[in-house]
Amino acid sequence: MPPCAARSASAPPPSPSGSPPAQAPAGDPHPPGPRTGRRWAGIAKLALQQIEDELTGDIGAQELAYILREFRHEDHRQDGVLGSLAQLLTIAGQAAGWIEPDRDGEMSCPLHEAVALITENAGLQTYYAAHALDPQGEPA
Repeated sequence: MPPCAARSASAPPPSPSGSPPAQAPAGDPHPPGPRTGRRWAGIAKLALQQIEDELTGDIGAQELAYILREFRHEDHRQDGVLGSLAQLLTIAGQAAGWIEPDRDGEMSCPLHEAVALITENAGLQTYYAAHALDPQGEPA
């Protein structure tokens, strides 16, 4: 049983409309699914590759701190890369909760745990690194 199964044993929170996520209409040329998700993941990977290329070039402490701060946007956490990833995994966890046969958290729990690791651990460590690189660059 996953570590968070005890606290996820209840049904997942309802969607804003109170019903399970809507299915794509029949005949939709781009229904959600593995290929659509793969395309978007490919685009995200390309964007991350561009950032990686910048990091392997000639980069200073302030520039690196700026990039790290964008990963964890201070004012609007969901605008940062980590916040967006956490939001995506939260939605995936909710979707998994809807399809779990016995609603015990076996499918959704690992996703919710991943969100906690991203927001609590990765986000905080990224903040510490950015601050160490450029303490003067912190937003007021």
